[in-house]
Amino acid sequence: MYKGDDKIDMLVAGAKENKETELNLYTSMNLEDSTPLINTFTKWLDKNYKLKVEVNLWRSNSEKVLQRGIIEAQNGRFEVDAFETNSPELETLGRETVTTQFWTPSFKDFPDAARDPKGLWHATRYNFFTAGYNTNLVKPADVPKTYDDLLLPKWKGKMAIDSDDWDWFVTLVKQGPWGSEEKAMEFFRKLKEQDLQIRKGHTLISELVSSGEIPMAITIYNHNAERLKAKGAPIEWLPLEPVVARPNGVALAANAKNPYLGLMFIEFTLSKDGQEVLQGVGRVPSNPKASTSLNKGFKYINADPEALINEAKKWEALYHDTLVKK
Repeated sequence: MYKGDDKIDMLVAGAKENKETELNLYTSMNLEDSTPLINTFTKWLDKNYKLKVEVNLWRSNSEKVLQRGIIEAQNGRFEVDAFETNSPELETLGRETVTTQFWTPSFKDFPDAARDPKGLWHATRYNFFTAGYNTNLVKPADVPKTYDDLLLPKWKGKMAIDSDDWDWFVTLVKQGPWGSEEKAMEFFRKLKEQDLQIRKGHTLISELVSSGEIPMAITIYNHNAERLKAKGAPIEWLPLEPVVARPNGVALAANAKNPYLGLMFIEFTLSKDGQEVLQGVGRVPSNPKASTSLNKGFKYINADPEALINEAKKWEALYHDTLVKK
């Protein structure tokens, strides 16, 4: 948690004194995207700090990353230095005291919404739940500006929503623009009356919008729409505010074998250079200084990992009953 201006110099000196030459990273990011990040990180260490480091990467889905982290800690096996995975899993790792608080200089570039209030993890990349529409079928004058605009009669039968987006739902009910859960639920009950098309899979829904099968979708990921736009598809994403963000993030292991390198990896991943690597492989970086329009220009709120863990069954059932069930 040291916050002096010489934090990086202190980490470099500590890594050298501790003879740290390896970083053990557990991540749920696929190898196609994580490998460029790792390669750029090791080159950054060598070029700037004369540190030659090998990264031992263990990759699996977020649930298995969580399980391995907890089981190893419970058995007194402290191999992992840092985690990079979904925020609910990072929240659970913190509750089990597998991770610890940390601070890096790159924090100054981020809004408060990117940080865990307890200081146990920090967002590295986002899935932003945005609306999306077919530009051949929706006129610019008709594009909705607020969530309440989705209730206009002209949208009846013309919108799709993902069957599993209860995390988006609970976040808006708790933190949305309506001021109370009661008013939020009133909005969602009216939204169901718009004869929503229920589909499964954000990529699929984006493709259906771009093909013209569905004029508009309420919950797509903006990076999916951007990829289709780059191929010439008639699709545009729309940030109805507040946009719900589901963060993935980084955390430092409480009993890290190589704590200095663990924190340097976190610093690099959050830095402009590291974030632009993520942007280059099609991820949405959490640092507003990264060169992309996908993470700036709109207000967003984080899906609350505590609610996603503590109240999952309740909100998943309520989402299904309110919006999905016919």
